[in-house]
Amino acid sequence: MKDLKEKLNNLHSKKFVYLTSDIEWATEEQISFFRSYIVSNNLKCTIFITHYSNETKKMIEDPAHFEIGIHPNFMKGSSHGTSLKQVIDFFEPVLEIAKGARSHGLLNHTSYYNYLCENTNLSYEISTYMPRLEIIQPCKFEYREKVIYKIPFNWEDDMEFTVMEPIWNIKKLASKITGENLILNFHPIHLFYNNSSQEKYLISKNIDNKLKPLKKELLKNQKGAFTMLRSIAESNYNCKFISELLIK
Repeated sequence: MKDLKEKLNNLHSKKFVYLTSDIEWATEEQISFFRSYIVSNNLKCTIFITHYSNETKKMIEDPAHFEIGIHPNFMKGSSHGTSLKQVIDFFEPVLEIAKGARSHGLLNHTSYYNYLCENTNLSYEISTYMPRLEIIQPCKFEYREKVIYKIPFNWEDDMEFTVMEPIWNIKKLASKITGENLILNFHPIHLFYNNSSQEKYLISKNIDNKLKPLKKELLKNQKGAFTMLRSIAESNYNCKFISELLIK
């Protein structure tokens, strides 16, 4: 039994976990909860920022725990702008240090990739969600003399809301995927309330201050987004930034 346990631990330790988070205009309290948990557990996380605030500033200034990416919103009514240039220019304050991008709503189009290649120094774009993808392989996207890597990811908290058998434990997810790379995406609001369904998400969006004490019970008594993050913190997996996937 001991030998079997050792073999399983060795198998799990060969997996690499890449934590990512779309900040999604979360409240300062929600971002602080997420940021503090990452830091206190000495994890690495690539964040895709949507706005500037005191909490996002703290993450930007903490390269030991956070790799910076941008989360451009090309949808109608976007606060980032109405054109490709305006939207990307919104992130000018962090473009020098940003490593990659993931678009809001996971919108993909070639003119977007071309623009990133020609006008930024970003290394990768990671808007392709492929649930439970076995092998993650960065794909080179070339535009003239510039290159950006397209990278898929294989788990996202709110996408688990709609599957028949959601997975809220990293070792269970690892057992379903034969490849070594697990790229997970979280949202601060789902971590804050440990959301596990669309219904609970809608409730958490409208929760008032009187109900916030219930959050502790949600974190303790139900399985959800925070359960997955906690399982990673308690595991022996090697956490990496997305840019480390491109290092040969």
